[in-house]
Amino acid sequence: MALRITIDVFSGRPNPSVVVAGRAERALLERLGRPRLARGAGAAALPAARLGYRGVRVEAVAEEGTSSVARRAAARATVRIAHGLVQRADGASGPLDDPSLESFLVSPDGPLRAAVPDVRLLEQLADAVQRSTPPAARARRVGARVLEASVELPERCACAPLWEPAWWNDGGPIQAGNNCYNYASNVRTDTYAQPGRANGVLVASISAADVRLGALADALADAPARNRCPGKGHLVALFVSQWDFHWYRKHRNGFWTHKPGPDPITQVDNAGQPIADPRTADRAEYTQFVGFFTVQHGHVKIG
Repeated sequence: MALRITIDVFSGRPNPSVVVAGRAERALLERLGRPRLARGAGAAALPAARLGYRGVRVEAVAEEGTSSVARRAAARATVRIAHGLVQRADGASGPLDDPSLESFLVSPDGPLRAAVPDVRLLEQLADAVQRSTPPAARARRVGARVLEASVELPERCACAPLWEPAWWNDGGPIQAGNNCYNYASNVRTDTYAQPGRANGVLVASISAADVRLGALADALADAPARNRCPGKGHLVALFVSQWDFHWYRKHRNGFWTHKPGPDPITQVDNAGQPIADPRTADRAEYTQFVGFFTVQHGHVKIG
């Protein structure tokens, strides 16, 4: 057995991941310990889907040739660590035995140093963990803000895709294998689609120009810089950060929805507000607006 450690932080790019074994694996398991976990009403709530740092996944990796029983046991061993809490795959959750474990995993001195594009990302993540709001307090604040902004916009977008959480949020391989680009394009490939990849265009860098060229190669089309439904197809919007890209799509009721990486699709921004215009939404570090695009149904090819 070994352990795969993944930081859930990107939306478009694959998340940084590393496999540890031997002494490093034993040390991590010792620090993880046996936290007291509860289910149902007694369980602590982990953060909902959002942009930016969402936690660390630690999963057991069964070696090739391992029995089916051992593989099922490995799947059950998967946990998510976020904001001082740990959650098993069955939903049971509780506080970490070692509160410093999460900071170590995302720090420049942790096991993911070789897996990230730049050590400055880990430095930012370590700061984010230290500044994180307790999940319960965040949930109360988000709930209050959603109630304040629940009035629908007058414009309707008849050609926009349906809101189908069951199609995307299976909590398993479909949800994990489709990112914000899949969701914005409304094409489920289970390959964590990257702009341009299906059409032989390699995005050389995470820059507005390069990601845009990749999307155009996939047959997305530039749209005017206004938040209006197109005559055909549906409207999507692209933003980039220093490390990653993120897409939104306009919903039939005039609001926008999105999928933060391998996490569930959501109708709210990082502040818990319905998204009337992604340019004015709370997008965390995705600060650079690249542009609006139209997706003509049946014409785009992504992968």
